[in-house]
Amino acid sequence: MRRLLLLVGIVLAGCQASPVPITPTVMSTITPAATAAPTAAPTAAPTAVPSLTATPAPTPTLTPVPTATTAVIPLVKGHLPNQLARLKTNAPPANSQGFVPPDAAERQAFDRLAEGLLAGETAGAVSLAAEQGYELLWYVDKGDENAASYLLRELKPIRKGWGLFLFRMDGGNEIVIEAPHPLFDTGSAAVALAAYRALDARILLAAGSHRYANENGTADAAHNPNTIFQAVHEAVTAVGMPIVLQFHGFADGKHPGYPQMVLGSNRETPLTDALAEALAAQGIAVGVCNGLDWRDLCGETNAQTAVMGDGLFIHLEMDESLRRDYQPVLTALEQVFQTPVSFSVLPSSRKPAHLRYLPSKLRARPKRPGPGCPMTPTATALKSGRPCRRSSSALDSSNF
Repeated sequence: MRRLLLLVGIVLAGCQASPVPITPTVMSTITPAATAAPTAAPTAAPTAVPSLTATPAPTPTLTPVPTATTAVIPLVKGHLPNQLARLKTNAPPANSQGFVPPDAAERQAFDRLAEGLLAGETAGAVSLAAEQGYELLWYVDKGDENAASYLLRELKPIRKGWGLFLFRMDGGNEIVIEAPHPLFDTGSAAVALAAYRALDARILLAAGSHRYANENGTADAAHNPNTIFQAVHEAVTAVGMPIVLQFHGFADGKHPGYPQMVLGSNRETPLTDALAEALAAQGIAVGVCNGLDWRDLCGETNAQTAVMGDGLFIHLEMDESLRRDYQPVLTALEQVFQTPVSFSVLPSSRKPAHLRYLPSKLRARPKRPGPGCPMTPTATALKSGRPCRRSSSALDSSNF
């Protein structure tokens, strides 16, 4: 009996000295049956533990980080004349030396901006504009039936004096309106803006400095080819804008005996004659440049007309009376540029090649969305014809 008890004690002591090594994390996922055999102890690395759980861990969802390509273009409601007032108030004045001539890389940046906005491709445009000290806005003009345009304007305070640029979002007539001397030619920018509205023109360019801001002449947008004004002009005319109307002003006292309006162009066309006739019908005394008369007002040395190629550039010089009361000018412009019949001065087969396609490029003024209902700022939405939706997030102030 003593020997039997001693044997049982030895056996029990051996069992207590050999426990099964089970980690706490594995114990929580192993059933009681698995503890019966010591050989069931897991030997896998800790990374294998999740595979023993009943529910796999979900794959993490990454939230996209906003980048330049996804930046939202701010929406602003206002009146475009306020934009011109802002420009003229803050632009470098005469003899200030405040105009900063852009380098080649800066001109190339605006070339890319202009081409992209014309095509409705805005990816990266907000950041590219910001790199140049500009902001890109989706601007709804409350004074023009809520017509929507992309607006490129220099951030305040204006440090470069490069200008203001508008690109109509809903297409518009293939016409470029330009005001290269908004400060020196008093009232010319107001006429240009009124023409942009009245003709439903596609693009408006307004220079951002006084013509004589710099003593070396570099601020003169109409004669210096190395400006942002010129870069945008070249970009938009290179992609198919066939007509440019550039507005200027002259002083009666310095040009005695001159007519109220002097028209110059880069080529002889029936269109120029039609415009002269329409202006005359409004009681305006008009002179058409012929290489002999009024040559100092014909734009013969203009930097923009020099790069027009097959397009048509019309240089409009107005006296003070027309810049004060420009409604007769607008009426004549609407008669010529909004009615395709106005181009039927010559049969189509006899028109110069660069004029034959013009009637198809012009169309009647489109119907605008109602008040408080701006157009959607995407090319897809514009083409879809979907009804517009009111937006409470838009800035709305007469100061814009």
